[in-house]
Amino acid sequence: MGEFRMKLYIADLLSKFGEVYATKRFAFFHELLRQRIQVEAICEQIKLHADLKDKKDIILFLFEITYHPTAPKEKATHTINYLAARINLPYEDVKTIYRTFSQQHQNNYNSNTKTYTEKTTQKPDIYTIFNLTSNCTEKELKTAFHHLAKKYHPNSNPNSSNSEKIVMQEKLRTIIKSYDEIKLRRGWK
Repeated sequence: MGEFRMKLYIADLLSKFGEVYATKRFAFFHELLRQRIQVEAICEQIKLHADLKDKKDIILFLFEITYHPTAPKEKATHTINYLAARINLPYEDVKTIYRTFSQQHQNNYNSNTKTYTEKTTQKPDIYTIFNLTSNCTEKELKTAFHHLAKKYHPNSNPNSSNSEKIVMQEKLRTIIKSYDEIKLRRGWK
């Protein structure tokens, strides 16, 4: 996800669910991503301990996560339906959540193909992340990368809130991915 879209996404979740709730859920979600936990075990815990509202919030959260123009929509929808069934959320509730979600994002939604389409705005130049141009040297790129990596590394910002740290981690991932892509494009090691 691009930096701007990620900030909007996080801001949207924070406004919907509140900072305390969203921060706890982000931390939990990131921890799950680091572990090798079977989906069935997670679903069983949700089924046993979450009430109907929490289950609906989880499914809405999953739809929010899958709202990226490049994400495979059919597979994501199928997976969300599977998870909803495993946590005993009625299919009618899932359909209602999906309809509501789709209406909120109608500008980016193509109802004929049932897929999200990317806006027609041009993709930002990858070099702008580093405040460089495409004719930069390897040394300039490396210097800019190290500066930004230090700036956005969570350990460099110990007084930041959890939500700020999440944004910084995502920004750092974007920086690393962009750095690797430029090196690959230019044939640098």
